[in-house]
Amino acid sequence: MRGWLIFLATLLLSGPAALHARPGSNDSAVLSMRAKDAVAVMQRQRPASEVFNAAFLAEVPPARLAALVAQLEALYGKLLRAENLVQTGPGAATISLRFEYARATANLVVEPVPPRRISGLLISQVTALGGSSPQSLEADLAALPGIAGFSVARLDAAGPVTIRTHRGDQPLAVG
Repeated sequence: MRGWLIFLATLLLSGPAALHARPGSNDSAVLSMRAKDAVAVMQRQRPASEVFNAAFLAEVPPARLAALVAQLEALYGKLLRAENLVQTGPGAATISLRFEYARATANLVVEPVPPRRISGLLISQVTALGGSSPQSLEADLAALPGIAGFSVARLDAAGPVTIRTHRGDQPLAVG
């Protein structure tokens, strides 16, 4: 089950070209833009061919990328955004992919010359946030004898705002 966590793309580096960024190029801005673009592809909002280079797509076709993202989302909830970009070299960065219930570390590499498409994306470590997901909590409650439920709410100035419930409207004994 964890085998897919280590491998998203075999092209972490696209050969020596990734090491020769043009002097004065604004890698940080390009990497930030491409991290957002990668998330847009994984959220099915942009075509992969606009964001990833041909060599990457030859190794990881769009259908395979979509299947890997679907697998991650089934376990960790919807992919929300890229965050915490740290440039690690010319045209390379480490980013966090934020899911509803987890954060994944990913290495991102872009081409050294325009259009600076993504030539490598490797998702390596996924860390669950705050313990169980709502789906696993519901499954755990369903396995208990009797009737159980929960309600999760954000406390606002105007009062609680319900985020998720499972039998939240059913009166239950507390004790």
